[in-house]
Amino acid sequence: MEDWQEQLLHGNSDFLGDLFTEHYENCVFALERRYSIARPVAEDCFMEAILLLRTKILKGNVQQNNLGGYLYTSAKNVFLSRQKKEMRLASLPTEDQDWNFESFVDYLSETQVDYDPLVNAENAQELKAKKEKERKAILLAFENLGPKCQKLLKAYLLEERSLKSLQEPLGYKNYDAIKASKYQCKKALIRKYQEQLEN
Repeated sequence: MEDWQEQLLHGNSDFLGDLFTEHYENCVFALERRYSIARPVAEDCFMEAILLLRTKILKGNVQQNNLGGYLYTSAKNVFLSRQKKEMRLASLPTEDQDWNFESFVDYLSETQVDYDPLVNAENAQELKAKKEKERKAILLAFENLGPKCQKLLKAYLLEERSLKSLQEPLGYKNYDAIKASKYQCKKALIRKYQEQLEN
């Protein structure tokens, strides 16, 4: 693993291509068969699993054993995470109902800590603690935004509505105005989030 880490640090990722070729067909076919999904969807999940593996190698969090099993598990969790997110979005309350910000926190804070087979117990506990701190930070950051920013970011980020569709309902005079507001609101959220993490 250290050799792989060194290779990545020096800009050489050829071994990832070899891993891709070696495990692609088995992993993609298993996803198709297990979840009855289209091949492009399975391929996309597998590609994300490769990228996640790359990140973990750079952090020194993986071992060179049973990588086929890891890639399948990781790709499976990518798919299940996306499916869960789609179900959550579909069940969101409408504008005239109370809105639970916990859903937004979940949306921003997806993690694979609980089921990653290559993260040892000690690292998993550290990651869980870090994730909980991040969750509280984003809660407080959002609460400290103005109501107009809260409404815009909720609709744009969580409900995935287009700025064009939000322009009139949220009272913006033109597209440039809502685009600039979205940028400033996201910038403010990130700044407040970082401030909370430093506290």
